[in-house]
Order: sequence, then C-alpha cells, then structure tokens
Amino acid sequence: MTTVMDRPPQDGAAAALTTDPGFGRIRQAPAGRLPAWNDALHRELLEHSWLIYRGVELRNSEELLNYGSAAGEPLTYAFGQIFELKAAGTKDGKTQLSDRAMSIHQDSVLPEEFADLVMMYVWSAPATGGESLLCDNRKFLTLLEQRDPELYAFFIHARVLYKNHTGNYYAGTDMVDWINKPTMRKHPLLGTMTPFFAFNPLGDPDCNFTARFEGLSIEDSDDKMRRLDALMRSPEVMVQHVLHPGDVIIFDNLLVSHGRNAFNTVGQPRHLSRVQIGLREPLALAS
Repeated sequence: MTTVMDRPPQDGAAAALTTDPGFGRIRQAPAGRLPAWNDALHRELLEHSWLIYRGVELRNSEELLNYGSAAGEPLTYAFGQIFELKAAGTKDGKTQLSDRAMSIHQDSVLPEEFADLVMMYVWSAPATGGESLLCDNRKFLTLLEQRDPELYAFFIHARVLYKNHTGNYYAGTDMVDWINKPTMRKHPLLGTMTPFFAFNPLGDPDCNFTARFEGLSIEDSDDKMRRLDALMRSPEVMVQHVLHPGDVIIFDNLLVSHGRNAFNTVGQPRHLSRVQIGLREPLALAS
C-alpha cells in the first residue's frame, strides 16, 4: 500500500496532493473553512472518489452534520446522525471503538437506507498507526479481472450473507436472521455497477457482523474473502492516509472501500466524527 505523504504548497498556492491520477485529492482548507457544497464539488468527488480538506476548524460535530445536510439527507441510526469514533483499548467495545485493525468494507451494507456519501472530521489522531485505508473500487475491479479472472467472474455475480451482532447500531436490522445482499450495486449517478460489500476476512469476533458468501462452505468463503482482501490492499488500488487533526475526509461510498490500520491507544487518542449522507435527488448530476 502507498502512504499519502504531505507535500508543501508551491508559490503560496493551496496544496493539491495526488496519490494517483484520478484517485483522491488532498487540499488545504482556505482560512480553515470547507468550500461550499455544490454540483461542481460533487462532480469532482465523482471523478476522484475521495476528497480530503486539511486544516479545517470546526467547533463541534454538529457543524460537520450541517455541512453534510447541504449535500443530502443525513442518515439516522440507533445512536443518532453523528457517530463519535473514540477509540478505547484493544478489548474495550466493538472493533470500531477499539484500536484494532478494521476490515476493508463499505458503510450501510446491512441497513435498508443507503449512504451515498461519508464525511468524517478528525479531532485527534495517533502519531503512528491508525491510518485510514482507502481503496478505489473502480481500479480494484479492473485489477481483479486482470489478475484473477475466475474470482472476478464469481465476485460480480455473488451474494453475501450478513448477520448483525450489534442491536444498538443498525436500527431496523434483525440480530437473528441472515441478511442476503448482492456484491454489486448500480451507482445512481454514473450508472455503472460498483462493488458493495463488507467482509470480515480478519475473523474478528468483535466485528459488528459476520459475513460469508452464499452457497459456499465457510472454508471456501473465507478463502475467497482473503484473496479479495489481499488484492484490495495492492498499491495500485489502495492508499494509507495518515490522519491529521483538522482533516475532513469525504468519499463516495460506492467508489471507495475503507478500513483502518491497528494502533496503540496509550498516549495516542484517535477521535473522528462521522456522518453518512443519502442523496435527495440522486440523478440530478447525471446530465
């Protein structure tokens, strides 16, 4: 995987850090403020999959929620519309609130409401470890077809069985029955089929869910998930983003899969606020 490195702006211009042409943009927020959300900004997000604004000064999490509300409708979960990702110790709480590594996944796979956009604000970040993993799903599909055509043919037609383990997280999902979902979903703006999944190849017993491919044994399912996970971590399709306090990370939930590296919470607090946004008019930008 490639680590996103800081580069100083040249000639006083705002930094535009590029991990790979067409995948991701990092910019310095002018005067500590986010740019107004509009169609042009959304088109840029569709082109590059994720945008990061550095040096944003927010007073509270509600300001992130208000910004997201300009892009669409904030989704409401059992915990509300803002998820405070405050990492505790290794054995404290579920994976999201621990210092353990988090599997590559996309948000809102289990609930019925779909998050088109994900926005996160970094209040504090560890000096080492805890990097956000960002995978370009479009590049991943191309790489998968090139390197493992048989696995590609399986994946694009497969379905995944999920079982929710957290009753106070996904409102309206059953903790007993398996939820059956396809691995691909049509992008509402681009019209193309993109991956849509949340695997647990790390076998983390404290993960919010269990996932396995429909029609396969547990062993065969785990083998395919591990092979897919390994490809998604290839340097051609994934970056590790080193978090900085004041970063705002915005990504298209169908174009980007994400995860997290493990870190040590001792003396290294990691606190992110996250909101998920559903588009009010998902075809408005298609023209």
